[in-house]
Amino acid sequence: MFDEREFDTLVEKYFSALTFFARRWVRHAAEDVAQTTFLKLIKYAEKNGLPVNVSAWLFKTAKRTAIDEYRKTSRFRRLQQEFEDRGEITFEDSPDDKLFAQEMTERLKNLSPDAKQIVLLRVWGGLSFEEIADVVETSKSSVFREYRRALETLRDGAAKQAP
Repeated sequence: MFDEREFDTLVEKYFSALTFFARRWVRHAAEDVAQTTFLKLIKYAEKNGLPVNVSAWLFKTAKRTAIDEYRKTSRFRRLQQEFEDRGEITFEDSPDDKLFAQEMTERLKNLSPDAKQIVLLRVWGGLSFEEIADVVETSKSSVFREYRRALETLRDGAAKQAP
């Protein structure tokens, strides 16, 4: 391990440059990439000591971290956009359930993106409310309330469509 003063000196010297460098890949999370890079340096230094060429190691690690973050957020945004573009959650259709699947797909369009996500995680993902809260980064009670409202919206859609 290296001492805190040495670490502080490295952060002071390279943090801004690493942040600027990471913006090439992840404009919104460049500071997070720089912070993560320094955390990785601490872990590396605890096992191996400081790298021989610290500056090269920092920029190489920042680049890899930024690219990983870009891939992760790009994949998430693409999936989220596809989900929102479709405006639906699809069902496994069997000939007997085709009408039900079409009806439910239409009803789900009335839900907010957050409510759709919670329904998807609960019904199709099989997650508990606690697990969903962890995924969507909110409280368990908020998830439960949103889920209950979504079910009411879905039921109201059925009542409106009833003859």
